[in-house]
Amino acid sequence: MKKTKLLFSFLILLLVSTSLSAQVYIDGENASIRQSDGYITDNGRTLRWQNQGNGQVTPWITGYNRAGSKGIGMLINGTSGTGPQRSEYCLNACYQSEPAINNGETWYTGFSFQLDSNTWANPTSWFVLQQTQQSKSAGQGNNNPFVSFDIKSGNKLDLRAGSGIDGATGLSFKHKEIITVQKGVWYDVVIGFKFSPNSTNGWMACWIKTKNQSNYTRYGMDNIKVGYTNAPQRIQQNKIGMYRNSVPGANKLYLDEIRFSKTLSGAKIPGSSGASNTGGSQTVTNGIYYIQDPAGNIRINSPSGRIIDKAKSNTKSAKWQITKVGSYYTIKNLRNGEYLEVPYAACNINQKPQNKNVNLGTWTSSGSNHQRWNITKSGSDYFFKPLHCNKVIDRNGNGNNPMHLWVSQSGNSNQNWRLIATNSSKSLNDKTEIADPSISTEPEPESIDQEKFMIFPNPVNDAITIRINSNPNTNAKIYLYNNIGSLIKTEPLESDDQSLKLNGLSSGIYILEVVNGSNTYRQKIIKK
Repeated sequence: MKKTKLLFSFLILLLVSTSLSAQVYIDGENASIRQSDGYITDNGRTLRWQNQGNGQVTPWITGYNRAGSKGIGMLINGTSGTGPQRSEYCLNACYQSEPAINNGETWYTGFSFQLDSNTWANPTSWFVLQQTQQSKSAGQGNNNPFVSFDIKSGNKLDLRAGSGIDGATGLSFKHKEIITVQKGVWYDVVIGFKFSPNSTNGWMACWIKTKNQSNYTRYGMDNIKVGYTNAPQRIQQNKIGMYRNSVPGANKLYLDEIRFSKTLSGAKIPGSSGASNTGGSQTVTNGIYYIQDPAGNIRINSPSGRIIDKAKSNTKSAKWQITKVGSYYTIKNLRNGEYLEVPYAACNINQKPQNKNVNLGTWTSSGSNHQRWNITKSGSDYFFKPLHCNKVIDRNGNGNNPMHLWVSQSGNSNQNWRLIATNSSKSLNDKTEIADPSISTEPEPESIDQEKFMIFPNPVNDAITIRINSNPNTNAKIYLYNNIGSLIKTEPLESDDQSLKLNGLSSGIYILEVVNGSNTYRQKIIKK
C-alpha cells in the first residue's frame, strides 16, 4: 500500500513538473478540477492549486466564459482569521522543478478575467491577481514577487516591478497604475517582463483590452531593473488567481484562456475557441438605430411610460441612440429620453420580486451596470448583454413577457439582433450602403439635460467649467475617460460651478462623466 501511494505521488509530481516547465494553455472547455486538492487538468496540463488562510472555495468549472462555453470560477469569502487568503493556480514551478531565467529573457502570462457583478468587495488592502517569484537565497525568509499585477481600491489595476538583493533584502519597487476595470466585463490581459536584475535594461508591461475590443493597449515601465541580484536566477512560482490581505467581504473572480509563453504572441488571447453568442468584437458607431430581429419583423420598442415590448414601428418609440462610453454602451430611447435597463438589476428568474421575469425597461439615468451594455457581433448579428449579468436580450415567445434576459445559447436565434441606421433600410452589416449614423439627418437628441448640467467651453484648451443646477452630493465625482475608455482623471465635485484643469493632456476626444447622487451626466469634449 505504501509503495502504491509513493508511486502515485511520484506520478503526480512528474506530471506537474513536466507540464509546468512547458508552455501552458488552460481554456476550461475539457477541463476537470479534482475536489480533493483543487488541481486542474486541461489540454494535457495539470496545474497545482494553492490555498492559504480560510474562506477559500475550491475552484469550479463555470458557464461564465470569455470564449467557448466554459471558464473557471474562484471565490474567497470574508475571513474569520488573521492571515492572508490565497486561491491561485501555479503556471510554472511552485516548489517543483524551478525553471532557469536568464538575463534579458522575456516571460509573458496571458489570461482573461471578469470580476463578478454581484460578489466583488472593493479591495481595501493589497490584492494580487498575478505574481512571479524568483527563487530564494540560502536562509531567506519572506519572498516578495519581483513582478505582480494588483487590483487596488476602486478596482484600479496596478503594475509592480521589484529589484534588490533578493525577495527580502534591499527591496525597491516601481508602480504604475493603469485602468479602472468594471465588474461584469471580460478583460484580456498579458503581463510581460524582461528580466534584468543588474541593469536598467529591463521592463514590465501590461497589454490589455476588453473582450469587445480588437486591439490591445500597452501600459509599461521601461528602462528599469527587474529581478534580484543575489537570488538564484530561477523562477520559484508564477501564479494567477487571488491573493489578498485578511479583510472582510467576499470576492468572486472568473478566469479563462490562461496562457504562459516566452513570446508575446503566444500569450495573447486568440479568437474564440468555440461558438458563443457573446463572442466576437465589433465597435458600433455612435448614432440612432432600430434594433430589430434579423427578419425585420419586430423591433425593440418603448410604446409608453417605461415599458419595453416588440413591435414593427418606425416611430421614435423604436429609435435608440447608441453611445460608446468608455468600454461600454448606453442605449437611449428617443420617445421618452430614457436609457434601456434591466429594472432592479435582476439577472435570474424570481431573483427580484419587482422584476421576477427579468424584463427590460427604461430609466432616467445610466449610472449603474444594469443600465450599461456590451454590444458584440457574430457574423451579421449583434448581441446585447448588460454589465451586471452574464445573460443577453432574448425575444420571448410569451406575449405577456415579450423581451427579457436569458442565458446566452449558441443557435438560439431569439438572441440575434440587427442594427439599422434610422436613415437607411439596410442593416449595419451592409457597410457600403449605409450613411454614417453619426451624421443622421434626424436631429440627434441631447445626451444631457442642459437645464441641469452644462460644460463650457467646448472645444477647450486648458480648463473646462462644469455647472449643475443644485448643490453636489457628498460623494459626487467627476471622471474623465480617453477615447479608448481608460479612466485618466477623477476629482470630487465640490461646487455647482467647478473648473477642471486639462492642461498636460494630449489633443483629442474625451468623455466627461459627472456622477451626482442618482444622476449621471456625460458629454464628449474636444481638447485642442
